[in-house]
Amino acid sequence: MNQPRHILERVERLYSYHQRSKLMAMGPRVGAPPDPAYKPAAFRIFSHAPKVLLPTTLLDAPTGMLSLLHAGQDAVPDSLRSPPQDLKTLASWLYYAAGETKRTQGRAVTWARSFPEADASLPTEIYVAVLGLKDIDSGLYHFCPREFALRRLRDGVPTLMQIKKGRPDLEFLKTLPAVILVGASYWRAVYRYGRRGYRTMLLDAGQMVQNLVAAGAGLGAQTITRLRMNDSTLRELIGCPLDEPLATAESIVAMVAWADRAVAPIVVPAGASAGMLPAIARAELSVKVCDDPGSAEPLLIHQDCIAPGVAVHELRPPLTEMSPLPANFPVSSVRLDRDPEGGLPIRQTMLQRRPKATLAKPPINRGDLLSINRVTFRGGSFFPMFPDGPHLACVRPFWIVHDVVGIDHGIWYYHPPADTWSQLNAGQYRREAKYLSGDHVSFGDAAAVCVMVCNLHNLMTQGGPDAYRLAHLETGIANQRLYLAATSLNLGCLASQDFYDEDARNFLGLGKTGWEVLSVVAIGKHGDPAVAAMEQKAKALGQVGMWNG
Repeated sequence: MNQPRHILERVERLYSYHQRSKLMAMGPRVGAPPDPAYKPAAFRIFSHAPKVLLPTTLLDAPTGMLSLLHAGQDAVPDSLRSPPQDLKTLASWLYYAAGETKRTQGRAVTWARSFPEADASLPTEIYVAVLGLKDIDSGLYHFCPREFALRRLRDGVPTLMQIKKGRPDLEFLKTLPAVILVGASYWRAVYRYGRRGYRTMLLDAGQMVQNLVAAGAGLGAQTITRLRMNDSTLRELIGCPLDEPLATAESIVAMVAWADRAVAPIVVPAGASAGMLPAIARAELSVKVCDDPGSAEPLLIHQDCIAPGVAVHELRPPLTEMSPLPANFPVSSVRLDRDPEGGLPIRQTMLQRRPKATLAKPPINRGDLLSINRVTFRGGSFFPMFPDGPHLACVRPFWIVHDVVGIDHGIWYYHPPADTWSQLNAGQYRREAKYLSGDHVSFGDAAAVCVMVCNLHNLMTQGGPDAYRLAHLETGIANQRLYLAATSLNLGCLASQDFYDEDARNFLGLGKTGWEVLSVVAIGKHGDPAVAAMEQKAKALGQVGMWNG
């Protein structure tokens, strides 16, 4: 489809940004500024807003995570479906998906989240539009994991009217118990990753979306997920206008709705309509904020993605069925013998997060790799992406297989639409995988490394600028599915956002194509924690910053 010139100009700016955000082995490394005054607070707290403490006795989620990722809510016993529409269910959902878990080591207390966020930069925020729950008034709330509480920011009817403002397709929301909104905080991502921060922020948001979907389904709730919302109306809803400074700027990037029919739905007065909502005061996250043009770029890039004026609002075939390999490329006989099932219970999988996982060299089983791959890339996508089958729309995986029993060493490509494998090269590539990941030792020691790619050129030129944002969100969703599946099988999983973009593309033979590498993830047996500490220290010493590159 031919796009108008002003749309193509936005695409060109996005593509130019993507090239400038790439890392090279001889270039500056990603790293936070050394002055601690720049470090943003890990948690936002609206201290002026009324606080609702969440119950700490939680519902169980005993279904096997692998079964859930494969079959969705169909894997959950009938007795656990349609959970009570109350604060306890909401608290359980938020804790499993986005909670803060505490682990004590000697006299020290270490904190972790229930998802693998970008080097503890915590760029995601959670807002809940409560529409029809027992034990809590309707309204817009902010979820703070540190307090394990909700802070009430707006009344219920204005919240509902603002969410569906100008969107008759969202009229159904008034019949639901609650809607969870996934927000993204720019400064936290920029602080850690500089110009690359917009990309990592979207990946983290995608991970959060998948965690919310999995936690909700595991508790027996139906969900409806949307990765495109009205940016301006939701900015107004959370009280964060377009001219908000970098230190406090946020955007809502996705919605996960609790789709069971509300037992006690919100009562909307006749003639109610959306009105002007006041801004909401936000404390700056750090004492200092970098104000150079490169740091503010993610705010501008986001506007190029979501600004109105493009006729294409959905991604459909043939865009969702693309492959980086020729149509006649040979297919191997690698098949999964049975549907993925079992795995550790959802509750255990989501709460045993290992913030500094390292991987060791012992092999993993063929069935484990194939099951992880199947639930990751054949688990469907979300609005506004509509692939022709139960697979992801944009993301395609290459696998560098180091040591998997029953699968030859080498470089493989898996095509999700056809559920087929093809071997590109045979051989051992541990050294190359370590290098491409940004010199992470664990990527050379892992059993297998997944390199996720998207054809950003075709997606944007034919599908519109927002395909850039959607592709990164879907990559984050795939990252989290892979992480959850591996964890449920007692395997380690580690993602790198410090990978060398162009070297990875050239290694896979994609250097002269529109395919771009968006994420690199390794899986394998768990390694020695002492090695993890040494690797983290060495990485920190090597960081020189990427603020003005």
